[in-house]
Amino acid sequence: MIKTQFIIHCWLDVEKILGVSKKSFAIKLRSGAWTKRRIRIFKNYTLRSLLNQSFDDFRIFLFCGSRFRTISEGFDLGSDRVEKIYDYGRDVYQKIEADHVSIMRIDSDDLFHRNMMEEIRKLVLADDRKVFSSRKVIQWNILQNFMSDFILPVSPFTNHVLPKAIYKDFGLLQKHQFGGYRSAPELLPKHHVCIIRHRANVTWGRIGKDPGSERYRREEMAKRNNIILGRSAIIKRLKPFGIPADYIPKRGNK
Repeated sequence: MIKTQFIIHCWLDVEKILGVSKKSFAIKLRSGAWTKRRIRIFKNYTLRSLLNQSFDDFRIFLFCGSRFRTISEGFDLGSDRVEKIYDYGRDVYQKIEADHVSIMRIDSDDLFHRNMMEEIRKLVLADDRKVFSSRKVIQWNILQNFMSDFILPVSPFTNHVLPKAIYKDFGLLQKHQFGGYRSAPELLPKHHVCIIRHRANVTWGRIGKDPGSERYRREEMAKRNNIILGRSAIIKRLKPFGIPADYIPKRGNK
């Protein structure tokens, strides 16, 4: 029996998005076009960072919603490592036979440093804590061609270690993993998560901002620390995240 099964939960097109009601999200953002764009971003960016991990003994669950299931089911991701999950993995977890599961959460448009899963592995094996998170991240505005440091007041980049008694019980799994992260201590190393800012971000639809506007660029650069400008500098910064130079666009509509 496997003592610990490492899993990455990658959120794509689920029925409920943090901070956005189902109705509001459906009206303002969620569409077939939005879903296709997010899947392309996941394939070209997020998935590359996950397949680039120095420790790779983990499963990748891509959580998809039912409304545009035909789109997500028919999209070729080019890798058999990804397991497309529906209904929050209710049945999938019943088939796992490990003493514990270690579940790391990421959105379908963010990146992990190549050593992220190795750091998680060391924490899980050396510490009996049940939850830990990453708050000091970096952000990459793919529209405006700059990067900066970013501190999350509440981090969704959270790892839970759950025993079989919890992960086999779907009600407990929902309570502990899908919602219980706000008090997670920050133990993961800083700058091992990169948030991508692009036109299909949920955040922009919620707060009504356009991340491609010049006004947004000025506002962001005035309040962020350690600004990185220029394509060559960004290429170098993203190398540990597994993103090749060809996938780093010039400033534009992405």
